[in-house]
Amino acid sequence: MAITKIQSESLNLADTYDFTGTVTGAGESNVPAFHAKVNASQSTSDLTFAKVNYASEDFDTNSAYDTSTSTFTVPSGEGGKYFIYANTRIDGATDSEIYDLEIRVNNSQVLVNHANQYRYTTNSVTGTINLSAGDTVNIYIFIQNNLSIRSDSVSSFFGGFKVSS
Repeated sequence: MAITKIQSESLNLADTYDFTGTVTGAGESNVPAFHAKVNASQSTSDLTFAKVNYASEDFDTNSAYDTSTSTFTVPSGEGGKYFIYANTRIDGATDSEIYDLEIRVNNSQVLVNHANQYRYTTNSVTGTINLSAGDTVNIYIFIQNNLSIRSDSVSSFFGGFKVSS
């Protein structure tokens, strides 16, 4: 960048700049990141919280998601703010049910979305959460009657990524 393009206290945004070398501090890489999905129907019990089994991965940049337990564990040195999201689809033949979907960190409820479902419907929960290395994240569901989570990988999924340190 030519020194003539620098004004007294700012850059002229109308100019074009060619940077050489390495630009640092321009943002995060958004890893660790993962995305898992339900690959088999899961039954639920009446008026009971149950962990949702997202048993297959689309990606997992840091091998931090365990498909056998449907748990994301923040890797060592990777604490920070994470955007976490989850969605489930319920197969139900009744007209109205209570349907909660929640994000738990270290088995404590952090975020919940409460909905009344009407037959075959989806529910989602999202949020940005401060997480420390070793924290575990799971998704739990609460349904009024015995229904099942649909094994539809495009409708039932769980994921997240690091937003900042």
